[in-house]
Amino acid sequence: MAGSDDGPLAKPGEDPYRIEWPDDAKELRAAERAKQAKRAAVRPAPRYLAALVLGLGVVLTFLLIIAVALGQIGLFPFLSLPVIVLAVTLAFPIWVLLERVTSRWRTGLPEIAFLVVGFMIGLSWTYAVVTIIGNTLPVFDSETDAAFFRTVAGLFMGTATASAFMAAKFWTDGLRLQPRIVYGLAAGIAVVSVLGVLTWTVVPLPGA
Repeated sequence: MAGSDDGPLAKPGEDPYRIEWPDDAKELRAAERAKQAKRAAVRPAPRYLAALVLGLGVVLTFLLIIAVALGQIGLFPFLSLPVIVLAVTLAFPIWVLLERVTSRWRTGLPEIAFLVVGFMIGLSWTYAVVTIIGNTLPVFDSETDAAFFRTVAGLFMGTATASAFMAAKFWTDGLRLQPRIVYGLAAGIAVVSVLGVLTWTVVPLPGA
């Protein structure tokens, strides 16, 4: 109660009988303001760098799963190098262009475009690479085996690339607010690239 026997405690113009309820959410609001100030003080990572490492991280995760499942971890850097090169030179520029083209489209249409384009890129480049390897090296016993492998690998990499396109579209702006994670992923991808170069040029694959 804002009054007592000694007289009103209210200031002039205030209701002497007004009850001051405690503000339970005051500390929560203060904590949220502190978090926002901390985020504002952190310099975000470059947006396109965040998008690139996020997309590559998704595709490389798919490749790592395959390498582990086959029990051939040496396949991971071997397969990762051409994927990284193609992603930087082909897939990522297309992603940037697609983002600009679809920026004013109706909700839902950009997502469909990213899924379709990402899938087609992954499918087509995998089909082309497997075909070139099959025609150059005696990898497959028959054309039937080659066609089956091209189809399975193409569908797998199409799914991986479509997932990467969508992840980069939805999570880039959030990831770039964590610059340490962005730069850490970039460093990890650089290490995988170096290992890939060594695998292709110096170190033979297990069983080769």
